Amino acid sequence: MSFNHVRLIFFCLFVMLRPIASFVVKKSPSLRPNQSSTRRFLNVNINCVGKPNSVEPWLREGYEEYEKRLKPTLKLTTNFLKNDAALVKSLEKEKYPNSIILLDEAGKTHDSLSFTSLLYSTFTSSNSATVNFYIGAAEGFPDSVKNNKKYNKINLGILTWPHQFIRVMIAEQIYRATEIRKGSGYHKQ
Repeated sequence: MSFNHVRLIFFCLFVMLRPIASFVVKKSPSLRPNQSSTRRFLNVNINCVGKPNSVEPWLREGYEEYEKRLKPTLKLTTNFLKNDAALVKSLEKEKYPNSIILLDEAGKTHDSLSFTSLLYSTFTSSNSATVNFYIGAAEGFPDSVKNNKKYNKINLGILTWPHQFIRVMIAEQIYRATEIRKGSGYHKQ
């Protein structure tokens, strides 16, 4: 077989397989060539009981900064829930209960490295591209939620924090986790 025959065979294979490849690999026109396409697939929702208009401007700005920093990696969204009943309803309609992480004082404490492991293992073990963090009302979660063993629970420390501040703190930890995963110099040990 000559070199020209081999070239012809590869060309024919390329022409035949190219339409198949276009269905398998979909490129988003909104992404630059070197930009990560994981943003389209990974989502983190922060669900908290409270009102969006009660956020101090400096807390909103802090949260928006981490939301902006995370855009190339994942989509970060906050959903404000009116009350405990709305929180319970949101938890019940979640298709993948193992994608839920409750921020609760009775939860397990993590350092940044173990939080990174928890976040990414939740993505893979939940069969969902979305991880849902829940922040309860000032009184905490209702007993029906708190006592449910199917939800992961983490504790951000024994100090008491305002709910909106917790939203900024968890956004920063999510950003830190993505940077640890990338191997950047953001996280210092």
